[in-house]
Amino acid sequence: MLTPRKRITKKQLKEDKLITYTVKAKDWLDENLKYVTGGVAAVVIIIVAIFMFSTSRKNAEAATSVELANAMHVYESRDYTNAVNLLTNIVNKNKSTKSGKLARYYLAQSLYKRGEYSAAQEHFRKFATSFQADEYLKIVAMAGEAACLEQQDRFADAAVKYENIGKRYPDSPRAARYYLRAARCYALAGNSSKAQETYQLIIKNYPDSQEKNDAVLYSALE
Repeated sequence: MLTPRKRITKKQLKEDKLITYTVKAKDWLDENLKYVTGGVAAVVIIIVAIFMFSTSRKNAEAATSVELANAMHVYESRDYTNAVNLLTNIVNKNKSTKSGKLARYYLAQSLYKRGEYSAAQEHFRKFATSFQADEYLKIVAMAGEAACLEQQDRFADAAVKYENIGKRYPDSPRAARYYLRAARCYALAGNSSKAQETYQLIIKNYPDSQEKNDAVLYSALE
């Protein structure tokens, strides 16, 4: 009787790679044993294994950055169908690298531009939770997820997402903009009281913003 295959976790996969390089380091040590003596051997194995592992990661990053550059040429030409194919391939192969994570962001953007809002939403979400290198891109990805919900007429959910960006990054230059989008989505969801509350928050907390003027106008019309 066949038994189900056990799912391999990311942590186990990373550990397996390190084990592989440890074995390679041991092979290297066997070939160069005459140059290494005593208890130093074990330390050498560890050092060589870590060096090989680190070098492999750097090589993967370099290769992925080249693939991403090629995919970006396609993306910039607005050929989003082929961009999706190229970026999906990068994400599937090297999603743990910085370039792989960035590829996910542009994959989400490409899917959004193709009108595939559900798939785009998922990739925006994954990017926002995994990418820490740039706060601006993280915020834009969070807004992208909210925009996908809005495009699917899930206005209440979109409003909460937009509002959460403002709460989490109140000093962002875009905070007032996302609060305004939250208010609009609350209004579209039929929650007039929450929309009014958000308009008043913009008027009070962002008095010098363009969004403040819009909030005054929309508040009067609500």
